[in-house]
Amino acid sequence: MTFESNEKFKDPKLRARVVKLRGEGNAWISVVDAIEKEFGIKMSQPTAQKIFNKTIAGKTITSPKARDIFQAEYSDIKIRVDKMFERMEKLNKIIDDLYKKYDSNTPETFLKYVPTLLAILRENLAQLQFIRNDQEKIIMQQKNLIYSPIQIIQKIDQHMRQLEKEGKIKVLVSELSSESKSEEEE
Repeated sequence: MTFESNEKFKDPKLRARVVKLRGEGNAWISVVDAIEKEFGIKMSQPTAQKIFNKTIAGKTITSPKARDIFQAEYSDIKIRVDKMFERMEKLNKIIDDLYKKYDSNTPETFLKYVPTLLAILRENLAQLQFIRNDQEKIIMQQKNLIYSPIQIIQKIDQHMRQLEKEGKIKVLVSELSSESKSEEEE
């Protein structure tokens, strides 16, 4: 059994609504609930995320304005990431200073700070990972939307065969291709 995507999910209005709702900062569960109410379509959260990522990726490829917005958002995220790295460097310096201060005298005093520092560092790492994953999903979707020359030829060939089957076009065999066949036979 092959998986077939729901044709209703391809509706441009639905896709635009998913992007708008998520762009307003709604959580995925809120986006799914709103789509169900407005369009009467049951949708899972991963499906909503996939629609969002594909739509954003497509827009950043085809629309200069969307690409500029995406680049601006990416710049904002880069600023946040840079701030987190600065914060982590400061925390590492604090750890080094505490270690120097309490190393030989009272290590117990130093140890009481360790759980707090570790929690802060873990939270920063989790935030960085979340940002990276979000960006990678969109970038991967962009790569999936760009066809290689071979894929373009395959799509054109597939479309031409379909048009020929429907009787909309007739493909005439050129003399060159018939000469090639006779050379192959020899």
